[in-house]
Amino acid sequence: MILRPAVQNVQTYLFDTGWRRQQRTWNNASTWSNVEGYEVLVPSSDELADTDLRVRETISTLTAVEGRSAEEIANDINTPFDDVQLYRTFSDDDFISLATGLLVLRSVRDLISAAVRTVVDGPHPVFPGGSPRLAGELLRLIRLGSNRPADHLFTVRIPLIPISGSSDDQQVITDGVTPLGRQVGHQLRAAVIAAQSAAARAAGHDLAVFDESVAAGVSANLCEALSGLAGRQRTQPFEIAFRWGRGLRSDVPADAVHFPGGTGATFRAGAARLRQLGGSLGSTGTAAVTGLVQSLHGQSSDAGWRINIHGDLFAGGAVESGRTVQVWLDSQMAYDQAIAAHRSRRRVRARGELSGSGGHAELIVHEENFETLEGDA
Repeated sequence: MILRPAVQNVQTYLFDTGWRRQQRTWNNASTWSNVEGYEVLVPSSDELADTDLRVRETISTLTAVEGRSAEEIANDINTPFDDVQLYRTFSDDDFISLATGLLVLRSVRDLISAAVRTVVDGPHPVFPGGSPRLAGELLRLIRLGSNRPADHLFTVRIPLIPISGSSDDQQVITDGVTPLGRQVGHQLRAAVIAAQSAAARAAGHDLAVFDESVAAGVSANLCEALSGLAGRQRTQPFEIAFRWGRGLRSDVPADAVHFPGGTGATFRAGAARLRQLGGSLGSTGTAAVTGLVQSLHGQSSDAGWRINIHGDLFAGGAVESGRTVQVWLDSQMAYDQAIAAHRSRRRVRARGELSGSGGHAELIVHEENFETLEGDA
């Protein structure tokens, strides 16, 4: 069932898609026309007897003009504060198999998660550990809509609304009064374009070009997700399109990024290159960090509670001062202790298994190996 759009939303949609309101009216209904010569009548109010009929006629005309279904168009009219991403795969099959569909959806989830990590933590060649809390909260709000399996098309709608998080996460949301969903969409588009350029230059040989794209948000995580969109054999072409909700203007163009067949294999090789650049994700031995809790990031569904500690890192018989170490705690009790230490500016010590390199250190810590030290900072 299609929810009938409000008249005001119909008018803003027509204006945003290039229609122009004419001087003449008919029974108080405004006349709108486009460059192709189509005309529609839009009633002046939602309460008129013929409003439903006029809106249905307008949507019917829009389906002919845009070549899309009435449901898709009505959804876009009804959601001016949704950014939309379209993921299209290309295959000779009539429909998408369940296994392929799941692969596409997992890849879409991982792409968005990689973009969130870049927005929150900055660019890295690889993001180890679990996703930040904000990624989970944004993913829970994202909706799938108007998907067309026969056309191998998946539609993802990202709402442009505030998202709750820790005090540090809130800074990410409020900077520039830009909702996290829009920041993530812009970041993902920039990273996807940079990845496309790197893959074209690499052509399966000079994988060092992927190193240069890290600053734009290309990571091993993002490359692996892009590779998944190329199908199980990583050979199929695919396309990602970006549209921005008209309720929040964007200076970034709405466009589509196309990836030719074979790019998926290049992305898989690029991901391996970036994992090597970022350091092994496996354990590199025990280590300890002593310092102040710099930030609190809450719980990830699969990796525990994340904090950042700034101080001295003791590893491999050496000491590095002035390091910021990402620490994963395995219990709520330890996280509450970290909150208290953060508020009172008390120094803490965390001991555990160290992973990551290339400037990004991560420590996995059990509850009994996290302690608050005596004395103030």
